[in-house]
Amino acid sequence: LFSLLTALRPPLIVLYLVEIWMVLKPGSPFKSSFYSLFVASAVVDLIFVIGTLHEYRLKMFPLVNGMFENYSCQECVRTRMALSFMCPFTQDLLNCFIALNRLTSIWRPVTHSSIWKKLLPFAVGFSHFLSIFVF
Repeated sequence: LFSLLTALRPPLIVLYLVEIWMVLKPGSPFKSSFYSLFVASAVVDLIFVIGTLHEYRLKMFPLVNGMFENYSCQECVRTRMALSFMCPFTQDLLNCFIALNRLTSIWRPVTHSSIWKKLLPFAVGFSHFLSIFVF
């Protein structure tokens, strides 16, 4: 299982980067507030994947651990624990804002873009800062 997870991590990172680039590149048709929330969610996923890559790699290559006397990557464990609570919490908050975005696009189609022009920076900032504050 660890070999599968380790092998899939680099292609997954590339896939996230391509996804983010497709939305953010100049001339992209994906310029609405929904896609901005989607990119914020993808960045959180990317942080989680990159943040836990080191620990999965150490599980796969235990010989690296033997190079250092009493090496027990406590910092890796702390980082993984923090990310495994912060990233899903941030994802849940962003999903709530995505649902609110879809609701306002149906409820107020005429004023939807003006509402989200003001609400989008708050939604992304609030989601990230609340998860950091809580955890």
